[in-house]
Amino acid sequence: MGIPTTRYGAVEVLERAHGRRRQRWSAALLVVEPCRLAGFLLMQAAFAWCVLPLLLVLLVLSVALFPLCGLGLVLLRLGFRSGAVEVAALCDVLLVNSISSDSEQIQIDRADDAARSLLSTRLLSERMVSGLDSLSFESLTVLLYLVTIKMLMASLGLLVVLTATTVPVYILSCALWVDLSSQSLWETLCAFFALALVFVVACIGMDVVTRISVATTRFFCCEPVPAAQPWRQVSASRANVVIIRLAPPIATALDAAAPPST
Repeated sequence: MGIPTTRYGAVEVLERAHGRRRQRWSAALLVVEPCRLAGFLLMQAAFAWCVLPLLLVLLVLSVALFPLCGLGLVLLRLGFRSGAVEVAALCDVLLVNSISSDSEQIQIDRADDAARSLLSTRLLSERMVSGLDSLSFESLTVLLYLVTIKMLMASLGLLVVLTATTVPVYILSCALWVDLSSQSLWETLCAFFALALVFVVACIGMDVVTRISVATTRFFCCEPVPAAQPWRQVSASRANVVIIRLAPPIATALDAAAPPST
């Protein structure tokens, strides 16, 4: 009877240690996650206010010069040909990949080769939209998204981060430096409750703004990854040799198998 008791006691000790480790990990996430979200929103704001105004100037000049014999259209085409819109969309996608998990990464490399896509171990469902180096409906949509929605989300994210950092510090400094003789206990408690409320609301706001920003990037700057062609294994005459041949599409195979019409 002593061995089972010892075994059960060891299992209980391991379960308690695992529970304490899980609690420490959860407490660490409460500190790491807001810092990670704040870093993403700050990088997004820096990207939006340093790069996107150039695209806004390009769009405004193109619209203003459009009545002059279509000069604005030529300028807009040159802007797309220069790769400015493509680079801006690429930076936006890289920012989203920096905060997304491995299963939610956006594919940047086109990987058009069928054999390469078959040998790839990471199955991604979305990739960066193509054709941003030429004037089209998709590229114009991405440009309008970058100069409107992205700048709005970046400004909102910066406002939330500044609220999460400056307002609690201001309230705490007021609570510490004010003359306690002229401040009642109720006012002090209200100040600290306001500190906690503002911090919690700001942390929730950072999470909400981040989710919306990631969703808008996936909607405007991404497209579904096309499915790879089916393949089948073909027996070879040599030993230890495997030949992989791409199977024809179903419609082609059915057409080939159908009897000729008379």
